[in-house]
Amino acid sequence: MSKETRINSSTTLFTISAAAFGFWEDGAGGELYGNIIYNVGWLAPDRGHGHGLYVQNEFGTKFISNNIVFNNFSHGVQVYGSSTDPLIGISFDGNTFFNAGAAAGQGYEASRNVLIGGNSPAENITFSRNNTYQDDYSVPHDFAPGIVTVGYTYSPNESITLRDNYLVGKLRFRSAWHQMTVSGNTVVGTVDTLDSGTIPSSGITTVSNPTGQNLFLRPNSYEPGRAHLTVYNWDQSSTVSVDLSSVLTVGSNYEIHHVYDLNGAPIISGTFNGSAIDIPMQTMTAPALLGGTSPVGGMSIGSPVTLGREFGVFLITTTSPSSQQLVAELPATNQSDDMLETASPESIDFLFQIAADNWRSHGLTATQLQTLDHVEWEIQDLPGLVLGEANGQRIALDTNASGFGWFIDSTPRQNDEFLVDGSTLVARPGTDATGRMDLLSVITHELGHVLGFQHNDHDSDRVMAESLAPGVRKELDPQCFDLVFQGDATD
Repeated sequence: MSKETRINSSTTLFTISAAAFGFWEDGAGGELYGNIIYNVGWLAPDRGHGHGLYVQNEFGTKFISNNIVFNNFSHGVQVYGSSTDPLIGISFDGNTFFNAGAAAGQGYEASRNVLIGGNSPAENITFSRNNTYQDDYSVPHDFAPGIVTVGYTYSPNESITLRDNYLVGKLRFRSAWHQMTVSGNTVVGTVDTLDSGTIPSSGITTVSNPTGQNLFLRPNSYEPGRAHLTVYNWDQSSTVSVDLSSVLTVGSNYEIHHVYDLNGAPIISGTFNGSAIDIPMQTMTAPALLGGTSPVGGMSIGSPVTLGREFGVFLITTTSPSSQQLVAELPATNQSDDMLETASPESIDFLFQIAADNWRSHGLTATQLQTLDHVEWEIQDLPGLVLGEANGQRIALDTNASGFGWFIDSTPRQNDEFLVDGSTLVARPGTDATGRMDLLSVITHELGHVLGFQHNDHDSDRVMAESLAPGVRKELDPQCFDLVFQGDATD
């Protein structure tokens, strides 16, 4: 037996290959996780060849989870072998298989999205929480569009579990099984039999005219901030609203790509603030083939297929954060000897409480409110003119306010040390706020970043402006909040 194999979170593109992954019996167990597999194979005079996955196993269990497999010249996945090839201990969970055969372009012959069975007995097979779909560009074929075939020529097989799958197309039982455990499956289409196959008496619901939306979000277990999303948009709405709080942390930057355009611009991006995200549902053209489009034997490849609003599959990722820092508008002439370390932690905690209360009073989401309860702070010698910096739910404050020293207000709700100057509060001459950086303003600003808001490029007087002058206090007011939320958090 060879060493167990684990391959996860890669994006795979093949054009000439028998299979993107040949997961053969020689490997004892192992895992294929989080891959995106498409355009595998070639078109020959007889048919399309090349599968997304070709799987066999003898010892242990092979796990195939959270993969997206589509638009190959032949099958999405094939668990198959000759009479001497073992098909024992294979688990599929949370995968999406669609448009098998579609690499050949419009007018293609649909292939199987999934085949489980061969010329030897299949045993200890689990197929759970998977999704399938097929577009309308295929021509009639024995396989039927979107087919999932359970069993093949060998009969009876040993054992299989089919649980909580959502399948669009045809579910076919081709051979018998000694044991079938079937529950919670939905088939948008039909269920039939062939040869010695039988339809389970329960555990499968068929739907002929689906409505509404069905969303399947699969967070990546190995890579925080990454997920796959499969959407059935039966009413063909222009957008779908998705709660991504199980994937993204408040304040993280994200990009969402349709799997038909992984290398192009995201269909939506921004900074997550805890609210549901409206993902556009658009007509998308299949990714181009690499390696040429001249098939073997002169067969013709049709125009690329498209996916309309009815169905979409998306990759969600986090990106490098944009600046989460607040900086001083100008360098200090003289370096202050006042160090924040000498202030009592209670006085700093008090200002965090005041700033958090100010944010709470402006209609935050439930996720944002929860985030405020878990913010931590620390004192660091930050570089250059940086006064404060947010990283996730942790805020760093510069030790001496970039040389200006800090104004730590003991009565922050009263603003006694400030005068109104237009839309800004400026320090009264001779008070402790004069010439110092207002710690309350910096904390309020960085809490905004923690909550998912970016710098406000529209108005330098607002609390989310990217810089702060000494002796100035910037408060959070309704107009400021609306501008930050609408202009920055959703861009």
